[in-house]
Amino acid sequence: MRLELNNLNVRTHAGEALVKNLSLTIESGSVLALVGASGSGKSLTCSALFDVLPRNLIYSCERTLNGENITGRALRGKHMACIMQNPSSAFNPVQTMAQHCHETLIAVGIKDQAVITQAMLDAGLDDWQTVLALYPFQMSGGMLQRMMLALALMSQAPILIADEPTTDLDLVVQRHILNRLKKVIEKRQLALMIITHDFAVVAQLADRVAIMHRGEIVENTRVTQLFEQPQHPISQQLLTAHLALYAEETHD
Repeated sequence: MRLELNNLNVRTHAGEALVKNLSLTIESGSVLALVGASGSGKSLTCSALFDVLPRNLIYSCERTLNGENITGRALRGKHMACIMQNPSSAFNPVQTMAQHCHETLIAVGIKDQAVITQAMLDAGLDDWQTVLALYPFQMSGGMLQRMMLALALMSQAPILIADEPTTDLDLVVQRHILNRLKKVIEKRQLALMIITHDFAVVAQLADRVAIMHRGEIVENTRVTQLFEQPQHPISQQLLTAHLALYAEETHD
């Protein structure tokens, strides 16, 4: 599976360019990290990929799936699923996890209930029968994020987009979530694009990394190349800031 996003441009009605001539490729069995400081255009790119940008923005792009043109609407659900950054606000508070699961299967047209069990096990929810009876407020942030992953897997979409999936989690839970994502990608040979500002996440999970700055991709390279010899000044600044912060945490 190969998804290409080409020549993405996003602007306001006043003409201000927010994303400029952006192109990305996401492939089965690999992880692309889209990295940049806040306001660089990462989430706008994600929204454009799904064709869910706010109406006050104008955009144009080309999407191809295995070489064939495809719309964002056609991608959603069947071919591409999203794992959002704040799971506590993504669930209906008056529905159990079982109800969320059944709604997901109905939305994507899957009738096999065994899909629920397997997805929850792959997401690390081994006590899945107990979890299905829970409401969101009865679950920790880590459990909700695993459930978010499980719902994405239930769609059986071959492409996952994860928007800052570990932002609100402590470091131990972050590591567990990232390890789980890595195992799922390898087991199911999925394609993953992870949107993050955290180079620790990039180092642990990604194969390739695209650096964004002011709406543009300024560097797109292998992760090893980025950490060993970043080429663009923005990449160098971001990496230097990460290493300095890491050194401070280590010293403390």
